[in-house]
Amino acid sequence: MTYSNGGNIQAGDSLPVTIKWENTLPDQVSNTRIQASLSGTAFDRSKVFPNGGFYRSSDNTIVWDGSSTNDLLSVLPGDSGNVSFSVGTLPDNAQTRSIRNPYVDISVTMTGARSGTDIGPVSSKQDVTVNIPSTLGLSSKAFRAIGPFGNTGPIPPKADSESTYTITWV
Repeated sequence: MTYSNGGNIQAGDSLPVTIKWENTLPDQVSNTRIQASLSGTAFDRSKVFPNGGFYRSSDNTIVWDGSSTNDLLSVLPGDSGNVSFSVGTLPDNAQTRSIRNPYVDISVTMTGARSGTDIGPVSSKQDVTVNIPSTLGLSSKAFRAIGPFGNTGPIPPKADSESTYTITWV
């Protein structure tokens, strides 16, 4: 599974994801299904765009199977392909700035029925966490006559005379 956005994922960005798959078994796999479950503190449920899959908003899962992707009907040994989607991250606003360590979790499971020498169900799973950088917002104020510290020196400042000021950062 890969995701890319030039390496600069920020709050409010769309995160494109490609899931690459390959049958490395010596047998055919049928009834193949890929599920991508989405979660996380920065995951925006209103901005999920599956490419060829079906998004179940009830459990935040995108599903690809033979009805949506012909390549998944029957997967022969050595067959490979990919499915893709994009998911949005929450915007950078006052409400989301309070989120500590924002992230999006993507859990992908591929299942199918193996036929041939070893008949039975097969599955593979991979989990990825995409961390979204926190933003820093600062505001400052300068004080001379009021503030938490007593300030000294001439007003306006004069050469060779020390004047002090208080600066607060929030």
